Amino acid sequence: MQNQQQHNSTRFSLATIAIALIASAIASGCQGDDTQTTSSPPPKTSPTPTETTQPPETPTTQEPVASAPNKPEDAKEQTLEIYWFDAQSSDIEIVSSTVDIEVKTDSSPEAILENAMQQLLAGPQSDRHATTIPEGTKLRNVTLKSDGVHVNLSEEFSLGGGTASMTGRVAQILYTATSLNPDGKVWLEMEGEPIEVLGGEGLLLDQPLTRQSFEADFDL
Repeated sequence: MQNQQQHNSTRFSLATIAIALIASAIASGCQGDDTQTTSSPPPKTSPTPTETTQPPETPTTQEPVASAPNKPEDAKEQTLEIYWFDAQSSDIEIVSSTVDIEVKTDSSPEAILENAMQQLLAGPQSDRHATTIPEGTKLRNVTLKSDGVHVNLSEEFSLGGGTASMTGRVAQILYTATSLNPDGKVWLEMEGEPIEVLGGEGLLLDQPLTRQSFEADFDL
């Protein structure tokens, strides 16, 4: 009977140990599964900075600086006097206006006087000045000879006006033609022929003309 009890006790002890081992194995298996299924969080990575694309710079264009026109090396300024009548005076009074023209350094006196004559025939540019030279009068040519300056005009020069107008237009041509040389002599021609009598009223011209002879013969 005692042996039977010891045997049963031994069986109980073995069963207890077996159960304990099984439980331990099960517990270890559960821990192993937890290790496998548990994943560590992914490492934090710094966000890659987004590259900002700068718009291309608009090229700035500079306006070209206007430079003053250069005077040709072979040019110079020549001062001349052109003669008119004072439009604001009640008396017949001849007056001059000074102009600066650009000419070549080798320009002849003829070319300079021709420029002055062309400006005279073009008419006054100021309300203060008046002219007695008929509109449409053209300059045929200006020549400088040993006996003086020859001014050749078109036939319109003799048209219209009375004695005062005829005297005035002769004075304008004479004084402008002698702007380079006030003591010079002038020959007035019309269509290539010397003028002896000007206009319908017959203004007699004793040529060559000078400023001194004109002032002695005519009253302005």
